[in-house]
Amino acid sequence: MNNLHNNPMKKYIRLSFLVVIFFAAGSINSAVANGMLSSAHASSPANEELQQNDLQRGMSEYQSHNYQRAIEILTDIDQPIARLFLAKSYYGAGNFSKAIEVASPLSQRPPIQIANEAQFTRALSHYQRKEYSVSLDLLYFLGSDAVDVSLREDAKELYSSIVDYLSVNQRINVLRNNRNINIKTDVIKDEFLGRYTSGQALDFIRDYERITNGQSTDQVRNVAQSLPESPVELPDLSNIPHGTVYRIGVILPGFEDNDSDRMVSSGIYGGLMLAADAFNRANSDTKVKLIFKDSEQYSSRMGNIVNELVEEEFVDVIIGPLFSEQVAQLSGLVDRRSIPLFAPLANTITVSDDNRYVFQINPSFEARGRQFAQFAVRDHGANRVGIISERGSYSETEATAFKNEVERLGGEVVHFFNEDFTARGLSVGHLMPWFANNQDLIQDTINYRAESLDAVFLSFSSDVAETLLDLTLTGLEAFNPDYMVISNETMTYLDHSLNRIRRLNMIYADTYFLNEGDEIAINFRYDYQNRTGAEPSIFSHVGYDIGMYYLSLINAVGNPDNLRDYIHLIEPFDGIATTIYFGDEQMNKSLQYFKLTTEGTVKITDSPNREIFDAKSDEDFEEF
Repeated sequence: MNNLHNNPMKKYIRLSFLVVIFFAAGSINSAVANGMLSSAHASSPANEELQQNDLQRGMSEYQSHNYQRAIEILTDIDQPIARLFLAKSYYGAGNFSKAIEVASPLSQRPPIQIANEAQFTRALSHYQRKEYSVSLDLLYFLGSDAVDVSLREDAKELYSSIVDYLSVNQRINVLRNNRNINIKTDVIKDEFLGRYTSGQALDFIRDYERITNGQSTDQVRNVAQSLPESPVELPDLSNIPHGTVYRIGVILPGFEDNDSDRMVSSGIYGGLMLAADAFNRANSDTKVKLIFKDSEQYSSRMGNIVNELVEEEFVDVIIGPLFSEQVAQLSGLVDRRSIPLFAPLANTITVSDDNRYVFQINPSFEARGRQFAQFAVRDHGANRVGIISERGSYSETEATAFKNEVERLGGEVVHFFNEDFTARGLSVGHLMPWFANNQDLIQDTINYRAESLDAVFLSFSSDVAETLLDLTLTGLEAFNPDYMVISNETMTYLDHSLNRIRRLNMIYADTYFLNEGDEIAINFRYDYQNRTGAEPSIFSHVGYDIGMYYLSLINAVGNPDNLRDYIHLIEPFDGIATTIYFGDEQMNKSLQYFKLTTEGTVKITDSPNREIFDAKSDEDFEEF
């Protein structure tokens, strides 16, 4: 575990008068006089000098943010001031549980200065562990009773920031778990009601009234009842606590070897690291930390990964795992834990319809079919469509969803051929006359009838998908049709002739697309090589886009616990290789559409601004 360099919570990692007294004294005796060391350990000049030298070295390492080195030096010094800075060093190193363990005994006994400082360190650590009720209790006491004026002010400021920061669910937990009526009142002040939906606010008020024997007002209830059923604007982010560290859990196969899965996971993780770097450079008061878990080590107990990430690492979100089956295993658990999970590649099964916290970056075939239909009917006025798909494959799911969505949008499905082409020797010729769009071009006019079509959707996804699509496009070329020919990314795997491109209006969609000549892509490649020593793959770009997307959400909602309630308000995110937008759904709704032309592939969907983070600090940052 690396030290946190230039810790964003350094505003609150206090040296205060303790260090001043210690170093100004010039000897261990002044520390004894102030009650910070016990006289028993200062019984001889040699021991005094040894203790003083070790303390000076340990505290100097602490001041230099060398927390691990400070821990090594201070661990064996059994003196109150040494134990205090040992606790502070554990906090600076990101070991919040150990910081609480060391600080707790100090906060219960004299000297009062050290007890107050230890309580503050505990408050910081409980905050980072998301134990907000305990943190607020400690800060509330220090804000009124700390002997040091500057400590009182810091405690009041942090208390206010945390109260303002809390999500709806976190406020309810504080309300239910805290005994201090003043803290309860603070977390339900009128100004916070506007963040809630009407149902949330009324539930919150009922809890408050039950705990406080009916302390509420009709005015507050009227405000709650007038709120919308879902949030309509993002929360005010003016008061995020200094030093907040956002934690991203990453579940991927380990990447020590070079097989295909590991190449994919190393690319995704490398991209995530660059996204974290960008966020940390741009933010001086908040940082992001990645926590990696090797999914192969938990193959038979995937749920343990989530439990460890939530209970021991206090993550705000999970990215991964790779495979649909693994995502399906975890979907119910992350929903119960209320931890968002972003699946980077899973797409073969619908895993998120009944799980509010699972988000698929790569849409399922069913979701893709719906989006294809919306593109054709809603965006391009294709009211009469034809469909060809493979029976028994994922394309059947995609095509059926396309058909249903076309009809829902008011369009007409004129032809829908879903056949077992393998059983027919991959023959598609018997279907082609139905798509002639001109009766004069059909040789057998008895068996076939030409219909006017606006679009044809070709969905092939099996091992012979490329062959089937190539044969179908060759058959359509003969009719020189004027309708759109829409397909999935299989279209990009074919070597299309210029004649085909001229004759057919071919459009395909894909989740990923990389323009390597784009300036942002060029800069990414340079940064990636410097950071990892390797060439980026398409998965590196995907990992970067997912990381930047999530961190842009954090920039928008502040508290990660707000994400589930506000994600539908977030505008589409246009990354290097993919566009991400969920709206009211769990599937990424932003397939990217491209047209094949004689000049090359042309993207035909608009791209929002990709500038996400404005640099706010040039400070370097190392993860815990």
